[in-house]
Amino acid sequence: MDGKLSKLEVKFLFFSIAQDSIGKVKRDAAVRIYLDLGEYKLAEQELKKPLPDKSMGEYIFMSTIDFLETDFDRATNMLANWIAPEDTLEWYLGDEINSLYVYGLVSLANKNYRDAIQSFRRLLNIPNIEQLRSAYIEGLYHVSKAYQEYGDIEKAGRFKQLLEQALNEDALKIPRAQDRASFRELYSL
Repeated sequence: MDGKLSKLEVKFLFFSIAQDSIGKVKRDAAVRIYLDLGEYKLAEQELKKPLPDKSMGEYIFMSTIDFLETDFDRATNMLANWIAPEDTLEWYLGDEINSLYVYGLVSLANKNYRDAIQSFRRLLNIPNIEQLRSAYIEGLYHVSKAYQEYGDIEKAGRFKQLLEQALNEDALKIPRAQDRASFRELYSL
């Protein structure tokens, strides 16, 4: 064996770590679950609840959701970021990015385009957000989508150009052509 964990081992690790703190899943994780289930009004109600303290269970649970959606690299990166030293950029910005992202998703799902646009634009205005590539790309994708659904095609097009530029830069780092194509397809509008 080459020292890497198999997907099954990582899955077991996620569930075993989360087991102790899964009851402490934070509001934003519950909102994401409701969004995944298509329960947009419940997601909006959950979002109005106050935030409890940071919970390991939330991050493990979110990682597990991403893992089950077959994004193995994203799931392991999320776990690595949680365990990372507290002086990393991800540590300081994690809660703010997650809150803006989740609020934007809920607003978009409920066709509250102005709030969705505002939330995603605030996310994109976080200093050095371009360094956190997945948050940056997700922000560009969703703000473009919100503008498009709102009917502002000009602004949607501007953010779509930035998205395409970011996708082109990141796609160069993906070795297999088929993986590059599915990466681009994931963010096609």
